[in-house]
Amino acid sequence: HFSSPDLFLQDSHLLSKAKIFKYDADADTVSAVLTGKTTAFIYDKPYVMFAQMKYKGKLYVVPKGFNGDEFGVAFQKQD
Repeated sequence: HFSSPDLFLQDSHLLSKAKIFKYDADADTVSAVLTGKTTAFIYDKPYVMFAQMKYKGKLYVVPKGFNGDEFGVAFQKQD
């Protein structure tokens, strides 16, 4: 089972040098960024915005989304 972000990352040349990790649980994507296991996560924009609100001040969300789709990207704020 592939999500839309999975399919985008498979076909994208924008992140061809990135190491891609896949997690079973949505919350694990956020946790991986907050604990420094990964640099960023890409997910559906509403989920990314929810994570930013839940972890206020800890995540930076790319303001215009990602690639014109309804994906969002978040990084640790210090990154």
